[in-house]
Amino acid sequence: MTNKHLKQSKMEPKAKKKEKFSCKPRAHFTEKKSRVDPKCQEATPELMRIEIDQIFKEFLDDPDKLEYIFPADLNNLQRKYIHHKAQAMNIVSKSYGKEPNRHLHIKKRSKQLGYQYFMVQPCHMTEQCMSQFPDSPRLNRINGFQSGRAEKFFSGRLANGLAAVPHLPKFVREVSEIRNNLPIQEKRQEILDAIRNNQIVVISSETGSGKTTQVPQYILEEMASTKSPCKIICTQPRRISTISAAERVSYERGETLGASVGYHIRLEQKYGIHTNLIYCTTGVFLRNLMCGPQGLKNISHIILDEIHERDKLTDFLLICLKQALPTYPNLKIILMSATVNTDKFLNYFGSGEVLSIPGRLFAIDVISLEQILMLTKYMSPKMREKKARLGEKYTPQPQPNMPVQEHLEDPLMDEALDDYLNFSENYDYKIHYEEATAQLGVYFLSEGVSIDYQHSQNGRTALMIAASLGDKEFITRLCNMGANMELADKMGKTAFDYAKDSPETTRLLEYIKSRRTGISETQEDNNKEALEMLQLYDQTTSDDSIDYDLIVTIISFIHNSSQEGGILVFLPGYDEIMLCNDRIAAAPLQNGTYNVYFLHSSMNMKTQQDVFKKTPGLRKIILSTNIAETSITIDDVVFVIDTGKAKEKCYDSYNKVSSLQTHWISQACAKQRMGRAGRTRPGMCFRLYSKQRYESMEEERVPEILRVSLEVRYT
Repeated sequence: MTNKHLKQSKMEPKAKKKEKFSCKPRAHFTEKKSRVDPKCQEATPELMRIEIDQIFKEFLDDPDKLEYIFPADLNNLQRKYIHHKAQAMNIVSKSYGKEPNRHLHIKKRSKQLGYQYFMVQPCHMTEQCMSQFPDSPRLNRINGFQSGRAEKFFSGRLANGLAAVPHLPKFVREVSEIRNNLPIQEKRQEILDAIRNNQIVVISSETGSGKTTQVPQYILEEMASTKSPCKIICTQPRRISTISAAERVSYERGETLGASVGYHIRLEQKYGIHTNLIYCTTGVFLRNLMCGPQGLKNISHIILDEIHERDKLTDFLLICLKQALPTYPNLKIILMSATVNTDKFLNYFGSGEVLSIPGRLFAIDVISLEQILMLTKYMSPKMREKKARLGEKYTPQPQPNMPVQEHLEDPLMDEALDDYLNFSENYDYKIHYEEATAQLGVYFLSEGVSIDYQHSQNGRTALMIAASLGDKEFITRLCNMGANMELADKMGKTAFDYAKDSPETTRLLEYIKSRRTGISETQEDNNKEALEMLQLYDQTTSDDSIDYDLIVTIISFIHNSSQEGGILVFLPGYDEIMLCNDRIAAAPLQNGTYNVYFLHSSMNMKTQQDVFKKTPGLRKIILSTNIAETSITIDDVVFVIDTGKAKEKCYDSYNKVSSLQTHWISQACAKQRMGRAGRTRPGMCFRLYSKQRYESMEEERVPEILRVSLEVRYT
C-alpha cells in the first residue's frame, strides 16, 4: 500500500443513521497516546506503518483535503490500527462496506471556533468618574514622558555605547596549542579576507570545528592589530551555548568574563558598555531590534550561529537584517551553519561568499536497531512471551530470496489470475482498478491463498501479471503483503523480466527490492537471525513509546566493557529524561562509577554547566534533548544513543490548535547526533530504529516558521 494508489473521493450521501465517533479533542501542547493493541501492532509491519504516517502527514498538511479513503486490501487489525492513529490525531475515521470491498474513510472534523471576541462596557458610575476627571495637559505630558521611557526600554542595551578598539589577548601556551589544533585554524586568513571583502559571508563547518569561539576572536584580533573599533554580536539559539561560548572565549583571551567578552540571555547579562564581543540568544537580539533599524547603529559585525536549525526567531532575524542592510552598508553579517546546504541563505541575501571548512571527525561505528538486538541479545518480556507462543523456532514473514513452498493446483485461483490478465481487453484496469483485483484480494486476504500462488499451467504469479500490465498500484500491494520477487515461471521469467518494457515499473520493483535488501547489509551470516529479532521487536514494541529497558541494556553493555568515554542519550523531552534516569538508578550498575547529567532548556543553567567539567575515573551519562545536537560540544563523549525522537511545536491551521508532539527526526538531525560521538576519538552511535526507518525519514527538518502559528506575540 502506498499513497499513490490511495484514492480520494467525496462521500456520497447515504440514508443511514448518523455515525458517532469517540475521538477526543486534541489538548494544547500535550500529546496523550494510548497503547496500541499488540495484535494490531503485529499485523501492521513497519513499512506499512511508515506509509500510514506519511499519508496522515500529507492529509493534515493540505487544508483543502477534507477526506481520504484507504484501499480495500486492509484486514481488520490493520484498519483498527488506523482508527487508533486517527483518534490520536483528532481525525474522524469510519469503515464502510463489506469484505472484500470494505473501505476506511478518514476526514477532518468541522472547524472549531478559535477565538471568541467580546466587549466590556463600563458601568454607569465609571462613566461618571471619567467625565468628572478628563485628560489634562499635565496628564498628557506625563503620558508622553512614560512613552519616552518605554521607547528607551524597548530599544535594548546591545547597541548602547560606541564601538571600542579591542586589545590583543594574553599569550598562554596551552591555550595557543589548543586553538592551533582546531580544524578552522587553517582557514583563519581566508575567513578574514572574506569578511573584509564582502558584507555577507556564509561559513559552513561541522560542529566541533571551533567556529563559534574562533571566528569572533579572529575578528577581535584583526581589529586590534589595525586599531579599528568594533562591536560584535554573536547570536546562539540556546542559553547554555550562549554562556558556555562566552566563558570559553574569555578564558582563551586570558581575561574575566564581562570585560571585552560578555553574554546576555533572558533575565541575565554580564557585559559592560565597552564590551567588544557579546554572545546573546536570538530572542534577546530580536527584541533589541524592536525599536527599528537604530538598534544596529553601533554594531560592526553580526554573527548568526547555528542557522541550519531554522528556528522561527532566526528566520525573523534574517528578515530584519536583510531590510537593514541598505541603511548600514558597513555592517558585516556572518552566517554560520553546521551543514553544507548553505546556498539557500546566500541566495536570500543576493550576494556574498561561502566558505566550507572540513571537520575532523574520527571513525564512528553506526549500529542500527537490528544490530543492537543481535549485539546485546536483548529480549523484552513481550518478546519472550511472543516467542514462547510461536515456539522455539521462530519463522519470519516471507521475504525475498527465501524458499517458497510449492502450492497445490487451484482451478478457481487459476481462473482469477486469467481474469485479471484478460481484464484489460474490455476495460481499462487503471480506471476499474478495484474491480480488476477484487477477486484476487478475496483469495489472498480471506481464503488464505498464498500471495505467491503460481498458475498451474504457466507458473505465473499475480506479481508477474501485474508487472506485465504495468499495474504499479497492485505491485505495491502485493509486495507489501510479502510477494516473492525472485520467483520464476515455467519459462524462467521473473517479475523483472515481465516489467522490462516499462521503465517505471522496473524502477518500482528495483526500489522495493533495495528497501528489502537494505534491512541488514552487514553480518551476512546473521541475516536470518537479525531479521527474526527485528520482526519480533517490531511486532511487540509501539512506535510511539520509548524503550527505556533497551536504553539501560545498551548503557550496561557499554559500562561493563573496557572502553572509556561518556554516553550521550538523546530523548524527546523532560518527562522522558526523568523516566530514563529512574530506570538507570534502578539498573544493576556499579554505584560510584558514573555520574548522570541532564540537558534541557528549562533546567538550571549553573547545574547544566557541570556537564563540561572533567570527571576522572567516572563515566558521564548525559540525558539530553536535541539541545546537544549542534549547539554545544562535549569533548569526552564517545558513545551516543539516539532514540530518533524529538518534540516539536505544531500548528493545525484547519482547527487553529497548537500542540507539542513527538515526531521522528530528520536524516540531517540523525547525522548530527551521530557526529557527537567522534570529536576526540573513534566512537559508536546506537540508533534505536531500523535502517528502513532511517531511509523513510525526511532529509531535513521542516523550518519552524512553517509549522507554528505566526499570530503568537513574543515578548
